[in-house]
Amino acid sequence: DDARAGRGEMGGNNSGWYVKGLRIFCGFPRHAKGAWCAIFGSAKIKQGYLSFKMDPPFALSRGAYRLVMNIGESERGEFITVPEPGFACWKRRGWTALWRKAHFRIMTGYDVETDTMHYVAGNENALCRVGSLKHGAWRKDLIKMVTIR
Repeated sequence: DDARAGRGEMGGNNSGWYVKGLRIFCGFPRHAKGAWCAIFGSAKIKQGYLSFKMDPPFALSRGAYRLVMNIGESERGEFITVPEPGFACWKRRGWTALWRKAHFRIMTGYDVETDTMHYVAGNENALCRVGSLKHGAWRKDLIKMVTIR
């Protein structure tokens, strides 16, 4: 399913069948507004926790936003400078990007020798994307990185 996840999402962002399904899975109303990358991340975090028969530590994308913006109000959310798999990352989109213009990714790996971050993300192209930012390129536009474990 993830291979077809974002098909059709780019033009009519957040309006496709897959995103609506993820919204429902995450407990949001079917037509709720929200960033598709955050909805994708929320669903993947929830699936990960449920696979270990655990409840997610916060209210998915809305809770993740609060986790990062109000770091002192959460027991989780320690700021990270060295990435590890499972960390949540927010990256700028464009030169003048503010928080409303950030893109959410989940780290899947980090290579210390090449300073390469591997990630999975929704809404980077017409499909979900598994990618990497090599040779420290991830540091350029990184807004924040937090642990969600």
